[in-house]
Amino acid sequence: MGRSFDKYIYNIYIYTCKNYYFTYTYWSKYINLSPFIIYLCIKYENRRSLKKSISTSFLISFTIELSKLVINILYISNLKIFYPEDLILNILGGSIGWFAFNILYKEK
Repeated sequence: MGRSFDKYIYNIYIYTCKNYYFTYTYWSKYINLSPFIIYLCIKYENRRSLKKSISTSFLISFTIELSKLVINILYISNLKIFYPEDLILNILGGSIGWFAFNILYKEK
């Protein structure tokens, strides 16, 4: 009884969250690296170019996605999945952080 009831509750939870999953996932990817890129631009003056911000976003995102792939290959966890669109969305998030930095901290 307990196992089937838990499965029933889980299915209800997935059904109610299904509509919000798409919106939450993609918006969280956009803003995921933005604060970090803003911090890097404030802290290090040599990181204030768009090219360096994009390359930093790519390297961070690629490291995260590669670690997910390695964890999945080594059968440590089957919950981690490598999504190539996460790379693109994190790079866009880093670019948004760079644009936000340029809007907030205009050099005089």
